[in-house]
Amino acid sequence: MAEGGEPSQSQPPADAPAVPPPAPPIAWGPPAAPAAAMLVGRYVGGRPPFTIGRLLSDAFGRYGADPVRLFLVTVIPSLLSFGSSYLSNPFTNPQGAVRFGGLVGLVSVVVSILASATTFALLEGGPSLSFTRAVQRGFQRSGWFVLTAVVLGLIVFVVVLLVGLIVTILAIATRNPAIAFLLFLVMFLVVVWVVIRLSLAFAATVVDDLDTNHAVRVSWRMTGPAGIWLRLVGAGLVLGLLVGPASLGALVLQFPAMFGQLPLLVIPSAILLSAIAPLGSALTYSAYRRLVPPTFPPWAGMPATLPGEGAGAESIPPPAFSEPRFDLAAKEILLIVAILGVLGVALFTFGIGQLLSGAFQLPPFPRGLYPGSPTFPGFPGFTFPPFPTFRP
Repeated sequence: MAEGGEPSQSQPPADAPAVPPPAPPIAWGPPAAPAAAMLVGRYVGGRPPFTIGRLLSDAFGRYGADPVRLFLVTVIPSLLSFGSSYLSNPFTNPQGAVRFGGLVGLVSVVVSILASATTFALLEGGPSLSFTRAVQRGFQRSGWFVLTAVVLGLIVFVVVLLVGLIVTILAIATRNPAIAFLLFLVMFLVVVWVVIRLSLAFAATVVDDLDTNHAVRVSWRMTGPAGIWLRLVGAGLVLGLLVGPASLGALVLQFPAMFGQLPLLVIPSAILLSAIAPLGSALTYSAYRRLVPPTFPPWAGMPATLPGEGAGAESIPPPAFSEPRFDLAAKEILLIVAILGVLGVALFTFGIGQLLSGAFQLPPFPRGLYPGSPTFPGFPGFTFPPFPTFRP
């Protein structure tokens, strides 16, 4: 108060209207697609733990949270693919092999691409995402998904070509079988390393609206530290050991059908493979999401803005990581995989025994359909070509 009891000029009168507080600044805004490469590991409070156990727990947890839809998305293209194999198989359908097999095969490829993109959409959106929206998302990103697959295939092909050429030259120069084997082993490991470093680009293409260029760059950058890609290799090996026996059993079921015997075995084979296939996509997505925060507001239908303080103010929360729970459903998925693994080992052992005992024989290839077609070891009448001789 100033002298004489009059109010100070620095203080508003008591009856003055209250001035609303300034609107809070937006804490985190949706970045442009290229800027997503700068978000690697920038979760608020630090990146979530990235361990082999957490990655596997995430994979089974996400599959267990939405098992029916993930299985359906996988089994439909599998059945189409096996149907294409059946129709184009000269042993099971010699009259319409070329006419029908190619058309069904083309449809199965298109459906497989859509199903792969839709699988990542379901993993991102979770059980609350409508199936229609997930399929729509698969359509929207299928073009970039295919382009990413083509680019990654070309990159891997170039790596195999260059590294294989170097390894072959060194193997010829050394003329030592042991060294040659080690060199080709090194080439295999290099190719696997490149594939691991680039594999997360598929998830980035679908869930974060990245084009192929930035998806590949983000995948390569986020898997740069040895602690990241080594854990990806470890998680992939553990998952492969879990689902490998079931895969072998499914392949044994396909083997008789491939040569016209018990063709309906392709149906349980397709179902068996489809039951374990979503785990690979779930592992890839889980690794990607633990490394890169979601681009907010996401396409999955979450609110873009939230009410803030003050009149008309809005604030966007920072991205957060939601860790899936390894609950009863996830444990049931793990138990089913273990049972399928035991069944796969039994089927594989039975199939090998049938082949070795002669109960199952490879039929002769129908030369009338494809004149001049070669035969292979196991076909009746097969003989190895004579060893070439050269005059001095």
